[in-house]
Amino acid sequence: MKADICFILEGTYPYVAGGVSTWVDQTIKANPHLHFSILHLAANEESSKVLKYDVPHNVSKLNVAYLHETKLGSKGKPYNDKHTWETIRNFYSNLPNAEFADFESMINAIFRDDGLVNSKSLLFSKKTWKLLIDLYGDKEISLIDYFWTWRFTHLPLLSLLNADIPSASVYHSVSTGYAGLLACIAKIKNGGRMFLSEHGIYAKERKIEISQSNWVYDERKEDYRASTNMGFFRQWWIEMFMVMSKIAYQCADEVTTLFSGNYSMQLQHGCPAEKLTIIPNGIDTNGYRSVKEKRYKFREENPNAPFTIGFVGRVTPIKDVKTFIRAIKMVLEHTKHIKVFIMGPLEEDEDYVDECKILIDMFDLNDIMIFTGRVNVKEYYPQLDVVLLTSVSEGLPFVILEAHAASIPCISTDVGACKELIYGLTAEDKALGPSGEITQVASPGQTASAIIRMIEDKNYYNAACTTSVARVEMFYRIENINAKYTHMYHSLMKR
Repeated sequence: MKADICFILEGTYPYVAGGVSTWVDQTIKANPHLHFSILHLAANEESSKVLKYDVPHNVSKLNVAYLHETKLGSKGKPYNDKHTWETIRNFYSNLPNAEFADFESMINAIFRDDGLVNSKSLLFSKKTWKLLIDLYGDKEISLIDYFWTWRFTHLPLLSLLNADIPSASVYHSVSTGYAGLLACIAKIKNGGRMFLSEHGIYAKERKIEISQSNWVYDERKEDYRASTNMGFFRQWWIEMFMVMSKIAYQCADEVTTLFSGNYSMQLQHGCPAEKLTIIPNGIDTNGYRSVKEKRYKFREENPNAPFTIGFVGRVTPIKDVKTFIRAIKMVLEHTKHIKVFIMGPLEEDEDYVDECKILIDMFDLNDIMIFTGRVNVKEYYPQLDVVLLTSVSEGLPFVILEAHAASIPCISTDVGACKELIYGLTAEDKALGPSGEITQVASPGQTASAIIRMIEDKNYYNAACTTSVARVEMFYRIENINAKYTHMYHSLMKR
């Protein structure tokens, strides 16, 4: 059965919890008249065993492809024809300036008439080796390191070529990267339209991770001078994701983004302006009214309860939980009457979780700081006084919308759309006043000061509580946001 919409998702719904997953779940449920399928990209089989969401009834198919468990097929004859290798060589010779047209020509040349791909021939043929040697040229780096980086970067791409892509009228990717590239392949191979809705800027987030990573090999000359230049292989990975983003932008028929900051960055990364539309996230404010009422009741019945701080998010480096922990240590120097919950999945980066726990132990915070793991945050919001985000990168986080719908102020780093969610976007929005505070990235001192102000200035705090509810009620109601996506789907299906 051909679906109306096929979501192509990398490392998110329905196997991973988070803001993007919540949005996908809401979008499918908000369009019960449309038939959906899902193609989920997982790192490996282990990461896609447990569903974190109940898949709605209007999802007819759920396929999974594995990026790091590449099965090399040898279907059909090896690629020996001149045309195929000329198109492959043309694409790679133009990197990092290759266009979607170059990529489309290469994909059309690689796929057989029966839709099959001989991935074994692509990876192990003598022509591939000659192409690799020509691209290597006279670079002053190890050929062995070059070869293995080539192999490691291309195995996931071969997985995309072999993915079982459901038939659909519209292929909807919520990121560039591997999912965006697979949506391009789906459009080229099966026809249909491509819809790209970015919540965070994928290429930017990968650049942050790669810059900080210790898994990318750097071959550097011994030098005692400080340098901000990244090594060849680190730059290789970054450029690969930049090219993947540009190809996805050029292939997409429509692109949506969450806020003006992302809009500008997408233009810089090669997205045509005529394709771009800003649609923010939304929140079901009706669904949080009972949470808000429970919170008011809890505060009335427990006037002497400790000031309770919540961190909601994955415990990963990009959320910078260590800055949050350091800020809490500073707050304790002013008041001991606090309680802290860190609410979010702990399995994505277990080494980082262990480092955070060591830091908590070193600061002697075990008595006040609790890791809950993944929980239903609605059960915790009634007892929270403030929600914090210390992320180094965000889009338009659901965490702030959810907290605001429950009348909880937020303190957040100045990333993504957080500033406009807390200080307002339009003149009408700004007139409501602040619904929390914005701090700089990796600034535990600023974060601690913002928390202390919330504790000590009751008038300021109560005003922020009132503003938080008013802001989401006026500007971020889910009904209005869903209507825009429904209109986009129908527009694409008619083309």
